Amino acid sequence: MKKYICILAFGLLALGGCRRSSMTPDEAGKNLGNEVSFTAASAQFVTRATDSALENGDQVGIFALEPVSRVNVKASVNGNKLVPEDPIKWGLRQRVENRFIAYLPYRATLSDTELEFSVQSDQRQWNSYSASDLRLSIVDAEPENEVHFLFQHVMSKLIVVTTGARVESITTADPVIVGASVDLVSNQLDVTALKSVIQLGKAVSGNGGEGYVCILPPQSGLFPLKVKTSDGRTINCTLEKPATFESGFAYRADIEIPGQGTKDVTFKVNVVDWADDGTLSFQKTRF
Repeated sequence: MKKYICILAFGLLALGGCRRSSMTPDEAGKNLGNEVSFTAASAQFVTRATDSALENGDQVGIFALEPVSRVNVKASVNGNKLVPEDPIKWGLRQRVENRFIAYLPYRATLSDTELEFSVQSDQRQWNSYSASDLRLSIVDAEPENEVHFLFQHVMSKLIVVTTGARVESITTADPVIVGASVDLVSNQLDVTALKSVIQLGKAVSGNGGEGYVCILPPQSGLFPLKVKTSDGRTINCTLEKPATFESGFAYRADIEIPGQGTKDVTFKVNVVDWADDGTLSFQKTRF
């Protein structure tokens, strides 16, 4: 299996090398094992014009490493708060920082801290598309302080904007990697052998043309696409050269679809903001 290191922790992991607290013994002695307070946000600037925002009712899994030691506690988003179903408490007179890890979407069954994850093969509906968007946050916090999770995307995102002939659907021409194993503690992602054809979901582009999107695990290749036009033609589209889709990055492809004939088309991808500067928003309805 090919290994990828998730980029999503950014500076956070640097905090974990030394767990000494800045508190004095007197301050530490005041810790009475109160409940931990959690807040959360997405790292992107988010509105409902983007697909990254946390919504009320979203379910999150929380791990607390030693000394708090809690595993996969289910929590729900309520405004900017995360509310655990079973309260998580600081240790009595705890003097050291605690590492907290949160991920979504929540999975009830995990093998220790190893998350077996796969993106949906049919991402035409909002629920299946958003269920493919694995996000993770790692925070070191001192006792009795509020824990703020800033979620980062673990997978990759492909945005395809077409112009020219009207498009009916876009799928990957060949099966692509859809499975990954993510170690929530070491922040490491291993792609698995699980493959499937992915059907992209239709979106609305503010830049003109028709937009299609999908989320996929990090991988490399030519990533050929099969584009079906509204007049019944099938156009094969292939990257000009192999590309690598990295963890946490979004890639945009602009493809000109010929008005007639079935000539194959090549395209290239460029790195863009995950929400494409807010100009590309997913439609929540099947089409």
